[in-house]
Amino acid sequence: MIDDLNDDFWPGTERIIESFLDRQRTRMTDAGLGDYYDDVRAMIDNPTGKHFCSWFVYWGWRAAGGSGPAQLQNLQTTAASIEMLHAALLLQDDVLDGSDYRRGQPAVRKVCANRHAAHGWYGDAAQFGDGCAIALSTIAQDWSTQLLRTLPDTPSIQRAMEIFHDRTVVTECGQLLELVTRADRDYTIERALRINQYKNGAYMFAPTMRMGAAIANAGERVHEAFHSAGLLLGEGHQSRNDLHGAFGDSRTQPTGGFDDLTEGKPSLLLSYAIQDADADQHATLLELYGKPHLTPAQAQRIRALLEATGARTKTEEFISTRFAEACAILRSAPITAAGYAGLTELARRALYHTTKIGARHVQEK
Repeated sequence: MIDDLNDDFWPGTERIIESFLDRQRTRMTDAGLGDYYDDVRAMIDNPTGKHFCSWFVYWGWRAAGGSGPAQLQNLQTTAASIEMLHAALLLQDDVLDGSDYRRGQPAVRKVCANRHAAHGWYGDAAQFGDGCAIALSTIAQDWSTQLLRTLPDTPSIQRAMEIFHDRTVVTECGQLLELVTRADRDYTIERALRINQYKNGAYMFAPTMRMGAAIANAGERVHEAFHSAGLLLGEGHQSRNDLHGAFGDSRTQPTGGFDDLTEGKPSLLLSYAIQDADADQHATLLELYGKPHLTPAQAQRIRALLEATGARTKTEEFISTRFAEACAILRSAPITAAGYAGLTELARRALYHTTKIGARHVQEK
């Protein structure tokens, strides 16, 4: 259902991306930056990416009754721009988090640092790598903007672009709020939910569905439903990512990485644990969580506390509740049956990190 009924959406989007990137190659290679062009292109072209943002734009459009080759072309260009921006934000995110890996491969900041070290260049390799990643992030953001400028100047596109730009600002606010929380350690549930909404709900779900709806010229009831459901899905999706960040994801961390624990990343999972911990558990969590050179034994101690306080179970329940609430909103919205099925199936993939979905998982509209 979600993969075979797509109007050539993704292949067409890929063609736009590849054609655009091909045209950008000369500028960077002429400047002697061919290796760095390859770095950012590999980030955008990474075949392991799930492209959730683009797919939510598509299914938001389908759900809102979008149709026709002209709308589809605009949708694909918007999705291509979204992919550029997503790569830009991931480049930035890896610098802020100090991450050495992205999607199972060395992060661009690490690739550039290794290049510096291999050549024996002057200065600090890690600082060089971070600087390169930030510069490439800025370039990718500019590419995203260039693609948007190719869209026609119509009321529906104008509204989609307003949503697009608001989405970027809100996401950066979420990133900043996360940095502040790592410093002030305000690990309250209220703060965790606000970060989840800003970084995820107001990035991946609500605005992407609404951009598709805008291109389809949808009414306000559709926009309201997509906004409300999207924020709920974002809270659930971020909580799923937080579980994997704390306990590992066998698909990308076969040995059980624990970057989120060493970074002191704020999360609903941690907030539940802090709230329900006894005095000794509370002290241990604050002592170990965010410790830069955390040992495997200390990481396991944190995981044990996340289990013992019931935080892991509560987080799983939270994800299930948010998914059900979002589906209920979409079910009552004035959208197409096919669009409802596509959105809810896509949401399940995002919140449960699965690609195998049976019909029993999605209630009919």
